[in-house]
Amino acid sequence: MPVQKTELTTKIEQLKALEAQALKLQTEIVDQRPTELAGLYAAYGFASVAEFIKAVKEAADKAPAKKAGRPAKKAAKGKPAKAAKAAKKAGKPGRPKKAAAAPAKKEKKPRGRARITDEVKAKVRTLVAEGKSGSQIAKLLGISLPSVQNIKKDSGLVKARGPRKPKAAAPVAAAPAAVEAPAAAAPADHSAN
Repeated sequence: MPVQKTELTTKIEQLKALEAQALKLQTEIVDQRPTELAGLYAAYGFASVAEFIKAVKEAADKAPAKKAGRPAKKAAKGKPAKAAKAAKKAGKPGRPKKAAAAPAKKEKKPRGRARITDEVKAKVRTLVAEGKSGSQIAKLLGISLPSVQNIKKDSGLVKARGPRKPKAAAPVAAAPAAVEAPAAAAPADHSAN
């Protein structure tokens, strides 16, 4: 009995065909890449591979570094940018501006996630051995205090916590003096004489 072709089996066949095609393309790329790379220096007008590599390295050094963080927001449509708003405000009558010079603004560094490398971890261990506090180490290395604490914990530089002590119970009030129970009456003799 022949298997009926369904939409699913058709998709499976298509997937297998695409996988085979991708494998073929990957093999062709691996085979062609060395030939194209070998002639790349000549395509850019260099006499040798060494000159080409030197030029690439120099260009990479001169390229502006990417800033960490989010890209700047663009002004929304129909809303003037901050500079335009400030220019409008400057022309309006109102309270006179102070003549004093504006304080110099601090240059803000782009905040990004700190890179905790093996070198940074080694510096933390050294500074701990020198007796520096966690906050001092964080400031010196430009990383957060929790990062310093995590490095110390991972390096075994933090004392293990002892077992937790139970909370002290409330003091018990002095018990009243024991009152003696009256002597029990002799048990009644219910036996017949």
